[in-house]
Amino acid sequence: QREMFTPPGGPTYIPREYLVFLSREDDSEWQGDKREGLQRGLFHVLSERAQELVGKQDLQTKTFAVELRVDGTLEKGKFRVQPVWDSSAPKTEVKPRRKIEPVQEPLNSLPTMVDEATAEATIVRPRNALFALEFTINGVTETMKFFQPAISIGRGSKDFPVDLRL
Repeated sequence: QREMFTPPGGPTYIPREYLVFLSREDDSEWQGDKREGLQRGLFHVLSERAQELVGKQDLQTKTFAVELRVDGTLEKGKFRVQPVWDSSAPKTEVKPRRKIEPVQEPLNSLPTMVDEATAEATIVRPRNALFALEFTINGVTETMKFFQPAISIGRGSKDFPVDLRL
């Protein structure tokens, strides 16, 4: 109901798509036909509720979609619904890389031999740490060097990696 609006003298607008986020545990339980049934049920309930709220007024949105996704921060049995107003927004597009064609050298050119002692070499130096943190855990002092400008510190989990685990 919060997402609906009716301009003066016009039809009622509702989002064209709803994203329903489930916990990882719930997502693993709702697979196959069971998941399809859940999506159809949610679609049916949402469309009936929209008609009930609108009453005799016209709905601008004739169709809408319900998509199930996973949110690793949700607890089992909890869900979150996110309306999507602009479903025609540009999506992330992945294109294959262009093939790099090898450059063919003329047949009459011969490779030149270079003396390794006089050849120019690239010197690779180790990166300097941007900063270091010194901390004590269980009476043991440790120092960690970091090479990125920002780090995350916390308990961490398999879904939320951290740079420095507490």
